[in-house]
Amino acid sequence: METLKHVLICSLVSILFISCGHKGKATNKSGLLTKSKTYKSDIGDDTIYKIEIGDKTYQLIFKHTELHESEDDMDSTISISIVDNSTHDTLYNKILNYNLVGDFTKTANNNYFISLISSGGGSGYSGTLFKIKITPKVVFQPILELGELSYWIFNKYDTEIILFDGKWDFNSKPPESHFEAHRQNISIYKIQENNVTVKKLGMTRRKHDFIDDVETINDFKKKEPVLTKEIKWEDYNQ
Repeated sequence: METLKHVLICSLVSILFISCGHKGKATNKSGLLTKSKTYKSDIGDDTIYKIEIGDKTYQLIFKHTELHESEDDMDSTISISIVDNSTHDTLYNKILNYNLVGDFTKTANNNYFISLISSGGGSGYSGTLFKIKITPKVVFQPILELGELSYWIFNKYDTEIILFDGKWDFNSKPPESHFEAHRQNISIYKIQENNVTVKKLGMTRRKHDFIDDVETINDFKKKEPVLTKEIKWEDYNQ
């Protein structure tokens, strides 16, 4: 069954994060929404992942740097480096204006994606999902913008992503909580070598809850047949 990716942040613990009264990342039992598989070790204030492309191995290193000598963990940027393990050469080194590392995903096709997050410390945040390419030039290709209610699913070929972007209903009685069902804006992102195109399918008629596998993709398809008819579901594991 295909997994639906999500980044959930409520409070910072050291350089990593957990959610308020919930698990660090939303998980499920049957596979709709799971943690990303990570190849990570933490050394001091660094977050390190392993990247394997062909017979080459690299280290993806994130350093969290405080700004203006602030004591606030959120007042920081992330320095990203990629090091070739065989030569120890630094192939990439750049500072980006994010303060948290989100999902790191290695797909079945050996493609690597990572979400970087900007958070003020509460439950709300924004971020960007990047594809990491080493060909041998290193490129962080921005794929889509995400928020605290965003979920996404890759197709079998890593050439397309469906984004489920939840929207708060501020007029509901009682008000919606973070962990309740929300209406979803659905978009399809087609990933090409040098650009990404977006097709917006629109807003769902119903509210949907993807946390802890309350809903599966098949449930969603049955409830939203008109909205989802343009999606090539045969290209997705379900």
